[in-house]
Amino acid sequence: MKEDLESLEEEFAIVTRKLERFDQSFKWVNGMYRKVASILQRAEISPLQAFEAFDKDQGGTLDKDEFFEAMTGNLKMEITRGEYELLWSALDADRSGDIDYKEFVRKLQRYGLRNIGREENILYTFAKTMKKANMKISEMFQMFDKQNRGYITR
Repeated sequence: MKEDLESLEEEFAIVTRKLERFDQSFKWVNGMYRKVASILQRAEISPLQAFEAFDKDQGGTLDKDEFFEAMTGNLKMEITRGEYELLWSALDADRSGDIDYKEFVRKLQRYGLRNIGREENILYTFAKTMKKANMKISEMFQMFDKQNRGYITR
């Protein structure tokens, strides 16, 4: 399975290079997504964290306005509306008019941005829940330490 994935990634890279030689807009779009992935990597932001930050209405998808605001506001990228339309069409793979999390992650993973691991996701979920509940770490700990031992077991 791992060999198949590596083979597919290698083929994808070859096809991408060939297409970039013949289609300048394809080359530009790929460059922009590399830039987005690089910005998020430098900021140590996972695709999940970025998606949640960009999804202003918390609807579970990004609409065109949310994505444009993410590109120009959150990521401070200078792009024209026409350039934005190219980015949008490359990301909205199913042409639904919205970008779901799977589409978002799939595109960014192609450019080296990996999602957070299972343990990091658990910690991120805890932190997010604590923030929503306006709860301190010590209060969360006390919820788990039912016998008041000062530690929690697996």
